[in-house]
Amino acid sequence: MRKISTAKLTPLVALVALAALAASEPATEPQSPLGPRHERWLEDVELLLSEAEREVFLSLREEYQREDFIRRFWRVRDLYPQTARNEFREAWEERVRRARELYGNLGSEQAEMLLHFGEPTRRLPLTCPVTRASRSGTTTRAAIASPAISPWSSSAAGVRAGSGAPATACGS
Repeated sequence: MRKISTAKLTPLVALVALAALAASEPATEPQSPLGPRHERWLEDVELLLSEAEREVFLSLREEYQREDFIRRFWRVRDLYPQTARNEFREAWEERVRRARELYGNLGSEQAEMLLHFGEPTRRLPLTCPVTRASRSGTTTRAAIASPAISPWSSSAAGVRAGSGAPATACGS
């Protein structure tokens, strides 16, 4: 059984305490709206942020509270807290930058895959284009594998069965 370091738990406990404090304060004054920088941060970490963390962040009224939340958010996720750098944060921010560069936003399935798994080690060209709508509403092209290509046939190795010609994603 793996032990959890108390150094890892301390920032998490502080984050939960901050959430409880924010929830316990009466909402007498309206929340200040999020600035563009905080809206962008929420978009950047959407896949990492739990629903409870999101609610807490949105309930914070002051800029300094949001900044403290962001610092603690990254500190809890720091894989090597004994180092001065937060390698996880740096890697995530690089993936976010690259996803925006390649796909224009973070809402596409391709961007989500890049965020989760990083840059692919190789890319296969599409040979049988099919258009479809993605979740973000943009039209994308996808390749459809032919049922004629079996993983157990020679066509799976890149040769059309019986012909010796290169196989395509469509199996033609």
